[in-house]
Amino acid sequence: MSLKIRDLQFARFLLNTQVDLDPGLKAGILNLDINILRDQGPEGAQIDNQVVSYSNPSSVVKFLFTILLETLQRHARSPEQKDKLGLVLLAMCNEYVYGDYDPPCGPVLISYEKMAAPTIAIKELFEPLVDNIHLPKLLMVKSPVADSCQIVRDSGDLSSLHGLPRNLIKSGNFPLILVNSAIQNRAAILSDVIFQTLSLNFGFEKSVTLIRELLFVDSQPILSKMVTALRILEGDPSTIVSFIDLLVSSIAPETVDCNDIDEIKQKIVRSDSYLSRHVKLADDAYYTPDVRQQWTDWGIMVGLIEKQLEPARGSMWPATKQMKPFDDRRKKMIVDKAKRKGKQQLNFAELLEVSRDLYNTKAVQPGELVETLLKEDRVWK
Repeated sequence: MSLKIRDLQFARFLLNTQVDLDPGLKAGILNLDINILRDQGPEGAQIDNQVVSYSNPSSVVKFLFTILLETLQRHARSPEQKDKLGLVLLAMCNEYVYGDYDPPCGPVLISYEKMAAPTIAIKELFEPLVDNIHLPKLLMVKSPVADSCQIVRDSGDLSSLHGLPRNLIKSGNFPLILVNSAIQNRAAILSDVIFQTLSLNFGFEKSVTLIRELLFVDSQPILSKMVTALRILEGDPSTIVSFIDLLVSSIAPETVDCNDIDEIKQKIVRSDSYLSRHVKLADDAYYTPDVRQQWTDWGIMVGLIEKQLEPARGSMWPATKQMKPFDDRRKKMIVDKAKRKGKQQLNFAELLEVSRDLYNTKAVQPGELVETLLKEDRVWK
């Protein structure tokens, strides 16, 4: 079985929506092949001749983290950026895999109809617009080498990739979709089941094209119906928002206008009375229907996910190193001004005067804004 990085939903979400890289580099990373090795060596990944070889996988978090870190860190501009990339990437992998608590189960083979939300999406939304769509069986099993879902075409794939017995599933049940119960994230499972069902029927490229056309030809009615179904079946507004975000992330950003994608998402939230009560957009206080929205990132719209950014905060030495000379200079200017005025401390107006002196562009040595000092050390949009 040929496994590529683009087959991992988390990789598509991360590269298409969260990382600021050249579109050509993104496409190159997504098209890398993944080769699973089971030998006596240690667990790890290495890239050679456009193939990522991963040895002895033991955990889905470590699998996703190691593969993406190995492919992305070569594009970091400094050792400090590599450190920050690792911190934030690990936090995002943990948030993705353990977003909801749901104890792993399996192996259990179930019919597709047991998952109500994907069944309704395929039958009521996608199937009327295309031909008949085959609904495969779903194998619920814990696997360290799969994202939320993966297409399994025969018993050889079960054995070689996932280490399961060849006779676990009867041959008449293939091809099927493996649902990784190690991923405890309901939105990720639901969106990937739909995407892999389309991929099984139409192939990867045609599935991406189909989702893009459905969203932009008849975007709001399609997503509104899907949101209504999810609201009835799932209920949790954060699950609905994450589902939409993950499903749309399968579309390569260079093929569409990001503003159009964000506008669709905003319309969906505002058009649904349930979501609009529970999900607040960053510009709600200034919103009028006549104003075209300028947000270019869904994460900004729904608010920053503090959990993802928390590990990257604190006393990061590269940031401290960049800012310390300018911070020391500002403190010295405050102390000197207080001494000249014979005071223990300055009032607010006097502190503003110090700031004006510091950032005076006509000064011999003008100060620099924090934004300017730190911009070279950023990885994320």
